[in-house]
Amino acid sequence: MNREFTLTLDGVAYKVVADGNTILVNGQPFVVVLLGEKVLVDGAPYDVKVESGRAMVGGITYSLGVEGLTETPAKGET
Repeated sequence: MNREFTLTLDGVAYKVVADGNTILVNGQPFVVVLLGEKVLVDGAPYDVKVESGRAMVGGITYSLGVEGLTETPAKGET
């Protein structure tokens, strides 16, 4: 299943489509692997914590919003 939503960080909106470990952000693909509180993005590690209304990435805090989270069948699924 694909998940589609708009992610807003510090007032900037990003269109996100997640399909397994591949994430498209405004059409640009990234490979993402979750490892507890670490996230590998294209092989680069980041410390990430998400709490109500905010995300901390590498010690920097961002305001966080998610809108329109939907799931659609991935290509080839019915």
